[in-house]
Amino acid sequence: MTWHLYLAPIIGSGQPIIDPRRPKYFDTINNHFMQDYGFQQTCLVSSDVDNATDSSLNSQPDVMRIPDLASSTVGGGGVNRVKNALESQFIPGQWVVASTTYSTVARFVLNGDFKLLAKYAANTGITTPLIDGTTITLSTTFGSLPANTQSALISAAQACGFNTSTFIPANTLRTIWTDVGNQGSVIPFTLGGITI
Repeated sequence: MTWHLYLAPIIGSGQPIIDPRRPKYFDTINNHFMQDYGFQQTCLVSSDVDNATDSSLNSQPDVMRIPDLASSTVGGGGVNRVKNALESQFIPGQWVVASTTYSTVARFVLNGDFKLLAKYAANTGITTPLIDGTTITLSTTFGSLPANTQSALISAAQACGFNTSTFIPANTLRTIWTDVGNQGSVIPFTLGGITI
């Protein structure tokens, strides 16, 4: 058994015991820890699994496994795969280049954007995705969000210790999320049996 880190979709309506939010494909895996992206439909999961289970998870088209050697770089062949995996979950990926390490990607996601939207969801009690891909996308400008949503996002960012200078009306959510992710990308984290 070895600990691995995955970016995976979330299933479940969020009703405790009946249908909790949980990582897809992990229902039969007992030893896992999840951090979700607020109420977006994705999460980072660390799990202690055998090789066969890891291969099965890694073969799923909507799962991206972070290499065990997180200090390795994405490399030329991995850039589009990582960008597409992030962008498909409404996480900015355009900043990823061949020399980006997987630890930077994981920290960007977990300590940046996931932390921001988790705090936003906790503070507001809103249990629906903020970015739905139709009405609100990463290209949506901050100023076009309702005033109470703008205030709640700024409060959440400040509570997380993020600099909020990019939270201005003309900036897109992509610009703001990238800045937040960059701020989080230098902070190590532990999730289950993984420390990056």
